[in-house]
Amino acid sequence: MNGKYLFVSRHEFKFSDIKPVRNRHSKPFGGLWTSSFCEEAGSEWLQSQLCYLADGAKGYVFESDPNSKFLNVDTVAEALAVLDEYCIEKTTMNRRDGSEYALGIYKIDFELMAERFDAIHVKGEAVQIYKQHHGRYSPFADWSVDSILWFNTERIKLIDTLEYHTLSSLKR
Repeated sequence: MNGKYLFVSRHEFKFSDIKPVRNRHSKPFGGLWTSSFCEEAGSEWLQSQLCYLADGAKGYVFESDPNSKFLNVDTVAEALAVLDEYCIEKTTMNRRDGSEYALGIYKIDFELMAERFDAIHVKGEAVQIYKQHHGRYSPFADWSVDSILWFNTERIKLIDTLEYHTLSSLKR
């Protein structure tokens, strides 16, 4: 998978500021969070209600090395398959019947994942909060939009910086 990716921040981007991933639950600490970039709309992240575009924010556009190793997750079934190898624990379940009743109930081993992949790309059905597969939610549903979490930033290069006025003109 080779493409362009957008990171939005109020702070000047520096590769040296990126920390290694550390397990936390369904979202780790560290890494570099991007979303697939398109010229017409920026990214799903930029268009989402989750992205508050602060005055002075900039967009950083990256391109990946064609040899980057991605873990691609597009469906709830694929997301659940990730748990077979990377689930550390379930944190909350329904006490009566053991069913899932909330999102973000899995602690995922992103540190192990980072040893095997340069990034994880989660999109489509796998980030939709209301989708289930056999009564189970995607462990990535709380990621909300197309997301690429980079574990290995040596596999990407910064190719463009979008100033605030450009970002705000893309945001609908």
